[in-house]
Amino acid sequence: MGENTRSCNRWTDEENEILRKYYPDEGYAVADRLPGRTRNSIKTRVSVLGLKFTGSDRKYWNEDEILILKKHFETEGSKGVYDRLDKRFTRTEISLKANQLGLKNPRIKKEAVTFTEEETRVIIEFYESEGAAGVQERIGKRHDIRNINKKANFLGLHRNRRYWSEEELYIMKEYYEAEGSKGVYDRLNGRFTRSEISLKACQMKLKSPIVRKAPVPFSDEEIRIIKEFYETEGAVGIRKRIGNRHGIRNINTKANNLGLHRKNR
Repeated sequence: MGENTRSCNRWTDEENEILRKYYPDEGYAVADRLPGRTRNSIKTRVSVLGLKFTGSDRKYWNEDEILILKKHFETEGSKGVYDRLDKRFTRTEISLKANQLGLKNPRIKKEAVTFTEEETRVIIEFYESEGAAGVQERIGKRHDIRNINKKANFLGLHRNRRYWSEEELYIMKEYYEAEGSKGVYDRLNGRFTRSEISLKACQMKLKSPIVRKAPVPFSDEEIRIIKEFYETEGAVGIRKRIGNRHGIRNINTKANNLGLHRKNR
């Protein structure tokens, strides 16, 4: 009853017994015990037999796989076991199973990269002036920025700020008080930010220039509009009429100079 009518697909008593014995624990992994039976055919058959999967693992682990896990996990980790099991389980599933078995995850430490005598010489010579990034450009990317900083600190080297050459300091002294941070920034081709330039100027006790913008004069037409509309519309209304060439404060000042005052509504 319930057998497939095609003899080539007929389930034998032996196969039915294998399903009854192993499917509840192994789930569809029981296909390994049933050559020629697909997952879909097993799904249909266990439904006919009224079998339920009760196993706790998402995939069934056979004895050989568990042996491999126990033997190699603590030395090779999930990656090593993953390769040994031909990727039948994900690395997450392998780690979960190892945890269930009380296996410890290996601590795989990378071999520390040592600095050669030449690299150490470069750090000593250039770190304080060029920093870790400059040193890395000189010795290549065999060492990352963090390791270079650690090595420099171990050697007693510190880079608290960017290095200023004698020529750059001369430019600061010569032009800062006349041109400010913007002028020096352009003269140094942007090698320092304007904040760094201002900080350096403060350390050198250089005075920042007071740059005042020349006031924008009012045209005859703008003055006519102020005379005609200021007392009724105020500075805001005037600005809407003449545009943003003048600020509110300047419009009020010009109106007061003309003897005009905003009338109360």
